[in-house]
Amino acid sequence: RLMESERFQRNVRSGIDLAMYLACAENGQTFRELEGGAGVGTFGGSEDHTQILNAKAGMFSLYQFCPTRHKADLVFPDDWAMVIAYSGVHAEKTGAAMEHYNQAAQRARLVVERYNERFGTDHHLLRDIVDEGKRQDVMLARVESATRDGSEGGSDLDLFGRFLQFYREDRQVIPSAVRALILRDDAALGEVIDCSHGLSREYLWNIVEEIDCLQQTARELGAIAASGFGAGFGGSAYALVRKGAVAEFVREWSESYRRRFPQRASDCQFFTVTASAKAAEMFV
Repeated sequence: RLMESERFQRNVRSGIDLAMYLACAENGQTFRELEGGAGVGTFGGSEDHTQILNAKAGMFSLYQFCPTRHKADLVFPDDWAMVIAYSGVHAEKTGAAMEHYNQAAQRARLVVERYNERFGTDHHLLRDIVDEGKRQDVMLARVESATRDGSEGGSDLDLFGRFLQFYREDRQVIPSAVRALILRDDAALGEVIDCSHGLSREYLWNIVEEIDCLQQTARELGAIAASGFGAGFGGSAYALVRKGAVAEFVREWSESYRRRFPQRASDCQFFTVTASAKAAEMFV
């Protein structure tokens, strides 16, 4: 009966609040008056929590994070379907894999620390650096100079590449994808989602061979757009497909993948989903 608590109600006042609180429960951080603890130790975002608790049927929803803010809803086209391919590669986040998983967050934090040291700023997020409002070439030159030594703990973490991935995804890919969705420019959407997937592969280092194969094969088979998604290091890919072509696409996509990775054939799954509403109690 957690939600009946006065303290809980005072701090968690909406579905967005609940998503942020549950993300803190996972990573151990404090949320408002609700003091954190050890958590699981996994430093992910709150994207999954946000969609599960706030999604709208038939919509793509756009959110900003840190803090979480709802920005827009875009109609999921009636003539599209989304096909999910689970690769059969389990995306481990805890135990021995936690350090590898947390590295993306660690690299982002180090970029901000090095930038603050170099320029005397007091930033907390990568977004703060972008929001200084400097010309793109000046901003990138400043970040590159601050992160030229990208080593930490004996490893080269390519801190400039980590910033580049964030900047391009946040300020170029997402706005371009929104514009393409509004205009129903399928070709432009496909190209920009290809770019997003490539940025993850090149700079986040979280796209395994199986996911990369699924993305490329989906596009070759005619998907409007396709990408790996989630935290990476295994997991799944999605493909946006025209409804009339779904059955043949799923058959060809799954057959192609199983031929390429026979060791994953018994574990992989291919299925069609829709843009559903948020989670709700089915039985009370």
